[in-house]
Amino acid sequence: MDSFVFVLPSGTSKNARLQSWVKAEQEHARVQWRRICRGDARVISDRELTPEIIAGNNLVLWGDPQSNAVLQRILGQ
Repeated sequence: MDSFVFVLPSGTSKNARLQSWVKAEQEHARVQWRRICRGDARVISDRELTPEIIAGNNLVLWGDPQSNAVLQRILGQ
């Protein structure tokens, strides 16, 4: 029941099929959330993510390390 944020990639994946799948799935998730929960999921770009957002929310990271800067940053951790 905690707060969450969809963090969308601002870049492009090297894998075109993955890029297409991520785009379709994140949109499907947003539509389903709106339909089932009668509200909009909070959505931001990976470039908009701040330490305050990280501290106060669960993150749903979309994409891969090539397309999402957050995934790239945490890849080695």
